[in-house]
Amino acid sequence: MNLKFSNNDVPEQWKSLVYEATQYKARDRPEMNEILWKIRIINRSINTTVLNVSESDSDLPMLSFEEAVELTNLKSGSKDSKERAWKTIAKYSEMHNDFTAKYWKGYYLFHKLINFPYSDDERMQLAADAFKEAADGANILDAQSMYASCIYKKDPYTAIKYFEKAAEQNYTVAMHNLGLLYYNGKYIDADKNKGEYWLRRAVDGNLEASINFCIKNGITL
Repeated sequence: MNLKFSNNDVPEQWKSLVYEATQYKARDRPEMNEILWKIRIINRSINTTVLNVSESDSDLPMLSFEEAVELTNLKSGSKDSKERAWKTIAKYSEMHNDFTAKYWKGYYLFHKLINFPYSDDERMQLAADAFKEAADGANILDAQSMYASCIYKKDPYTAIKYFEKAAEQNYTVAMHNLGLLYYNGKYIDADKNKGEYWLRRAVDGNLEASINFCIKNGITL
């Protein structure tokens, strides 16, 4: 579709969003919640520019924690918006000692959602530290499983304890990973009975039927 705008002053962000939202095939159009989020981001961007062209990112109103998480989960979020969300999450994790924010801090570091001034080893250690704080401080299942994922090669038996904490609360990803560790015995002594037990539990929880029961029992880590 070749859309034309009667006003030459329409911002490029609006043109881009309208183009995305009016694709002929439904699968090519963004979800409504993503459209609404982008509208909010564009409005803020436009209003900020009108008020003060030289205003820096640090002068913008801080996002709410919920907005920062929502923006993090947007696949099509821009680099600048991700960095702004990161600043909010980092502030919440440090100033408010918020364990959920600590989990999301670890998430940013682990997945390298923005450019960090750390080596990969330093970044992964910081991610592990953040996940551990969240895991120990608030019993966050995602954090328990992610902390275990960060350390299982270096400290597999501690990793197993954290996978087990989450797995015993029916967290499917942890059950799946715990089953793989036990079944394969790559970093620990193998225990195929325990491995199969946890993998079958994971199948019941699904995770795409525990990755199609480890691709029809070829299993692998």
